[in-house]
Amino acid sequence: MQTLFLLLLFGGLGFSQRSPREYIRPEELVSLSPELPFDQAVRILSDVARRFEGKVIVDPAHHTEPIGVEVESLYWKRALEQIVRANGLEYREYPNYIEIVTPKKEKPPPPLEATLDTKEVNISAVFFEGERRMLRELGVNWQAISTGKTKIDASLSVISPGDGQQLSIVASHPLSATLNVIGLLKTFEARNWGRIIASPQITVVSGQEAKIQVGQDIFVTTRDFAGNVIQQTFPTGIILTVRPKIISQEGVDFVYLDIKAERSSAGISAVGTTINRTQATTYTILRDGEQTVIGGLYTNDESIVRRGIPILKDLPWWVFGLRFLTGYNQRTITKKELVIFLKARIIPSIRERLKQALRKPGEQIEKKREEFKKFKEQVPGP
Repeated sequence: MQTLFLLLLFGGLGFSQRSPREYIRPEELVSLSPELPFDQAVRILSDVARRFEGKVIVDPAHHTEPIGVEVESLYWKRALEQIVRANGLEYREYPNYIEIVTPKKEKPPPPLEATLDTKEVNISAVFFEGERRMLRELGVNWQAISTGKTKIDASLSVISPGDGQQLSIVASHPLSATLNVIGLLKTFEARNWGRIIASPQITVVSGQEAKIQVGQDIFVTTRDFAGNVIQQTFPTGIILTVRPKIISQEGVDFVYLDIKAERSSAGISAVGTTINRTQATTYTILRDGEQTVIGGLYTNDESIVRRGIPILKDLPWWVFGLRFLTGYNQRTITKKELVIFLKARIIPSIRERLKQALRKPGEQIEKKREEFKKFKEQVPGP
């Protein structure tokens, strides 16, 4: 009897020391059908989470497939865990919201596709910015750009003063010439008719993408879906993306180019930071060593210049107001065009370069032998 009393006593103490079961309000229990779309299930759970914990549930990927699992009278957070686990997803909890994310899987490194016969393409680019009006007046014609030369059609005129206010113009023979493109651009730069912004070169494997950016990245402050302040990066300036592909047909190698050119700049407007973009996308085919040109990327440069009587136009405003009587501000808008010159050159493969390197010693020996034979023929014998 005493033993039974002790068992009941300790059993009662143990029972009294157990933690009471956590109480879940009936309003926090949810029941969902397996055919319910994922986005509707997230909306239902988000309403419950907002009501009881002040959080919202967001799904940036906007899944719409059925949840595929039956939920019956289950606590909403347990239901969320069960749904995301059944669909191969995860969720992350933050102070103000719960985010559904796709788990990142470590991707195996891509297989090495380069071989001894893999060829490369050397891309040479020249970014030239010139005044549109001046280029039109000079009559520059880019029709022969594929050869690396351009044609200029112009006429020479002599203007001489006549009697009174009249002028006499004497026109000479028209001028037609073919000039090297780089030499022509340097001439324009020396005359202040334009400027060469950059002349980058890049070598890329056939089929891969090459990107050239002349500019800077700007940071724009925005807000995400939860209202948090974040900074996004936007590249600006001159951005050139090229994907060359070497194609061989009938023993001839040529390059297929996928070209995307962009000129962008950041500005301030009434609604915030704006990015002005001018884009061009084209596809072209070039032989080894040929060139192509991309034009039509225009910008307007505004400048204000003070004009008027020297010295007096620059006086302070409080000097009898002479500044306003003797000068004025002239507002000038100059339209400039960005012209991009591209040249593609096929680089031999490793195998071809090795053959060429092994062939050179034999060629040099044969050349020396021929030179010695000619020298021996020229020198009279004993």
